[in-house]
Amino acid sequence: MAKEREAVRNLLSEYLGESSQIAHYSNGKPYLSEHQELSISISHSDNDVALLLAPCSYTLGLDIEDLGEQVLRVRHKFLDESEEQVIQKNKDEKLALHFAWSAKESLYKALNPSEPYLSSFKIQSLNLNPSTQTAEISISYKKQNYLLQGCYTSDFVLTYISLVL
Repeated sequence: MAKEREAVRNLLSEYLGESSQIAHYSNGKPYLSEHQELSISISHSDNDVALLLAPCSYTLGLDIEDLGEQVLRVRHKFLDESEEQVIQKNKDEKLALHFAWSAKESLYKALNPSEPYLSSFKIQSLNLNPSTQTAEISISYKKQNYLLQGCYTSDFVLTYISLVL
């Protein structure tokens, strides 16, 4: 965890030109104590760190996931039958599954709902574009639809959302 914190500090220093302290609200969501004009979302995997900044009029959600086997083993915990059908429509099912998990994590971070379960978020569509290595994911939550964007490499997937407050 120390390596991740150092990487985030370095990224913030590079972007803001100074050292910035990350504090956390009571719900665990991070904020920059010296730059309250900015919103921030942070994610890390075993090998990578991602950081998203925007004006404070936005709430952000960001997630990065290594392409491994763990998501395959827990798919039944975060996908229902209709979502499984959306995943299976994609040629690369493993990649689509990682995007489903990552997108739900990103939206969870942005909305900070009271229920702690990713199963509350429903994947409506998931479209992979291999030529640009991008994805577009539609998720519904409490009768509201959200569109998330993503990108991928051979090692990880990354998804994000930016919502106007």
